[in-house]
Amino acid sequence: MALSEDDAVVGFVLARHYPVVEEMTGVRELWIGDVGTLEEHRGRGVASALLSWTLAQARAKGYHRAGLSVDSANSTRALGVYERAGFEVARTWIDYGRAEEL
Repeated sequence: MALSEDDAVVGFVLARHYPVVEEMTGVRELWIGDVGTLEEHRGRGVASALLSWTLAQARAKGYHRAGLSVDSANSTRALGVYERAGFEVARTWIDYGRAEEL
C-alpha cells in the first residue's frame, strides 16, 4: 500500500494465490484482484509503483506469472497502467444482464 505524508492510504494492490489453479495447471500464479488509487493521487505513478513492487515480490517468492482482469472501458485509464506494467490481453468476454425484474 502507498501512504501519504500523514500516513493515509492513497493506493493499494490486493493480490491472492489460488492453490487449486496451481494444482490444475502446475503454474504458480499471482492473481491481482484489486488496484486502487485515490482520485487526487492518480496520474502520479502510484499504481505503477505498487504493481512493480508487487510483481517483484511475486517473482522473489517463486510465482511464475501474474494475471488480472479489467474493464477495457474503465474511465480511470487502468488498462494503460496494466499494459505499461507488462500485462497484455489474453482473452476478452462480454457480460450480459437483464434490466427488468424477473
